[in-house]
Amino acid sequence: QICTVVNDFLFLQHQLELFRKLCQGRNCSIIKLITEQLGCLSWQECFICLTDDSLPDQLRSAYCRAAVCLHVDIPANASVLDRVQLTFASDDLTKNSRARCTKRRQSRPILDWVTEFLDRNRSMVASDTGRSRLLSEVFSLLHHVVNYGYYSATDDIKRLLRPLLKLIDGRSDIPMPETDTSEYKEVLQHYLRTERYRPSRETRALVDAKLGALKVAGFILHFRFNVRISSIRSRIQGAWTYKFASGFRELFVESSFFTDNAFDIVNVLLDLSRYAYPSLSRMSLWLLHRYYSAYAYLLGRRLSSVTTPESVAVHRAVQLADHQLRRLVCARMSDRDSRLACEVLDRLCRCAFFSVLPAEPRHRGAASSQSGIVYNSGVVDCICDFAAHQRSANPADSALVRPRYETRF
Repeated sequence: QICTVVNDFLFLQHQLELFRKLCQGRNCSIIKLITEQLGCLSWQECFICLTDDSLPDQLRSAYCRAAVCLHVDIPANASVLDRVQLTFASDDLTKNSRARCTKRRQSRPILDWVTEFLDRNRSMVASDTGRSRLLSEVFSLLHHVVNYGYYSATDDIKRLLRPLLKLIDGRSDIPMPETDTSEYKEVLQHYLRTERYRPSRETRALVDAKLGALKVAGFILHFRFNVRISSIRSRIQGAWTYKFASGFRELFVESSFFTDNAFDIVNVLLDLSRYAYPSLSRMSLWLLHRYYSAYAYLLGRRLSSVTTPESVAVHRAVQLADHQLRRLVCARMSDRDSRLACEVLDRLCRCAFFSVLPAEPRHRGAASSQSGIVYNSGVVDCICDFAAHQRSANPADSALVRPRYETRF
């Protein structure tokens, strides 16, 4: 009977891993086949198994990975926090507010469970590699949820940030479950002083989890930037006034998520840079740079607002093209997808360039503004990512579709 249970467990685990690999890269046809036509692995099933504390952590991790590939990292979702928005239309604030409210209602069970789960696991246990890997997968889920804009309220961010930062802090890690003995205290002191920095199988699992948490923290920095930009735009009504200048400091205080928590983020990041893992050191130092350069990063950027019907139309076209290219960057493209990519690139070329430079100065300004909208949108970076990662679902088609892109680039 024990052998049967073990075999059933291994079969289920490998089946989940197979589904995940089949759907990886936003493979739309396979995702639709598994979730809709076959009726396997619905979101409710994945979420119930992920949140079931009676299941082994290894199996919960497999369900978490499957949930990300089948229901979260899908073409319907687009990244909103991996870059900052520098060009705005007059009605962007209203539309974005409505979209954020809708996403927040749909994702409320995920947000509540993730926050509660992190709050219950405030210390990472080095010997419990299964729980460390589960935390790593939960951070991967959280990474996608935050990036796709489901954490859209400052209250949600502040509620999430306290347990997240506690888990990032390597000084709160313990080598094994706590016991009230003198031997354990000696082992704990040695571990915190030297052992936790050294490479090992247990430390590798902790480092993977902390890297996932640091990626989420990086998105929160982007979220803070967007909150401040939106507040500045909503307060400016043309001229700089004393009332606006006096409220400028309040704006930064309201969105200072990291200082609102009784937590020394600087020393935590410096401590992480001492680990014998270059990826963790690079990520912690990059976040430290972002933390200290927040004001320069915000005030040193040039924002633009589009008001004319022509510029608003270009802005909307670039937003749509950006969303479509972001979806295709991570996808295994079919022939239909490659044709769509060529159409998107052609539309961007028409938005950014003019065959004949207008003779009148006012039209030249419009041409310059049009090119500036394309540049400030960040779609150029997305095009470079697309050129670096684009791949066909059928490797034999790569030689056929490559000439389509070369003419556009």
